[in-house]
Amino acid sequence: MSFFLPKLTSKKDIDEVIKSVAEKVLVLRFGRDDDLVCLQLDEILSKTAHDLSNMASIYIVDVDKAPIYTRYFDISYIPSTVFFFNGQHMKVDYGSPDHTKFVGSFKTKQDFIDLIEAAVGGLTGICRAHSHQLAPLQSCLKVCAAGLKTYQITPDYSNVVLPAKPKLKFLNKVPNLKKAKKESKKLRDIQGPARAANSFTSGQYAIVALGGGYLHWGHLEMMRLTINRKIDARTTFARWRINAPYKPITRKGLGQRMGGGKGAIDHYVTPVRYGRLIVELGGKVELGEVEHILIEVAKKLPFPAKVMSREGLEEMQRKQKEMEENNQNPWTFKRIVEGNMLGIRKVLSPFDLRNHGRFTGKFHFPERV
Repeated sequence: MSFFLPKLTSKKDIDEVIKSVAEKVLVLRFGRDDDLVCLQLDEILSKTAHDLSNMASIYIVDVDKAPIYTRYFDISYIPSTVFFFNGQHMKVDYGSPDHTKFVGSFKTKQDFIDLIEAAVGGLTGICRAHSHQLAPLQSCLKVCAAGLKTYQITPDYSNVVLPAKPKLKFLNKVPNLKKAKKESKKLRDIQGPARAANSFTSGQYAIVALGGGYLHWGHLEMMRLTINRKIDARTTFARWRINAPYKPITRKGLGQRMGGGKGAIDHYVTPVRYGRLIVELGGKVELGEVEHILIEVAKKLPFPAKVMSREGLEEMQRKQKEMEENNQNPWTFKRIVEGNMLGIRKVLSPFDLRNHGRFTGKFHFPERV
């Protein structure tokens, strides 16, 4: 009887049905068309589909064609029937430990009708005193109104490819140079916005710098060890978005007098600017699974940093652009400087002219337009 019922053959079809069916109970039968118990259940569903057309929409799903939902609802036995109402997954308590689905076939057509009528009739419990005349299924069935839970649409990881080496690689403490050369401080290395590595490549989540600063080799080792120990390499990968330490920092020995030239190279650091991605994570994981790891790392960095997803970074950039477009104040920093009002360009540096006052050294002012 399965050919009398509409079929859903892909995850996209299931998602659209869950979103579109409103003010009705959505019934999804997971199973196979050649299974005897599934055929028995399909016969009951097909006979009641017309009578319950105002209260329920019934679809059948092949477990082999929707593996994502099969794993999501932990469907080990077929047939399994899952219920939704207005896009929300319904928990049905019928006396078994698993309340997320109905496993097996209904004994009679009336059992299935009683269940749908109970769900539509206010989503209230229908367990009553044993002295009442109830159907066999009703005596141990309860549709929990408090058990309604909104399930997010399961993400599709079919296009995710894990690299051969998913963990962060070791970064050298000292660059491989024939002859090390001393440099001046060049604080411009940490001032202003990042011009490189400011967008995602292959990952989904990252630690984003919200200010400028220098990363020592100890910071890099802390990040590498923390992330590599806590991620699952079977489902998650991580990659660096910064270079190994390359900028030399000099220091004179303790107790030396002033003068005598520039001191010897003490260590190397990696400069970081605002908006630069430090570490990027991806794979078959959601943000909640790796967020606590990234937050633990971000708190230990020498500059403000935030854990962001690909969508979160796009949303932040969109809000900044929207602030600039919808700004009602005509006297912006850019207009005042371009008009040289009160001769202000005499006291401004090229750095201020280029960034329109949104940065002061390594610090960023997000509220400025």
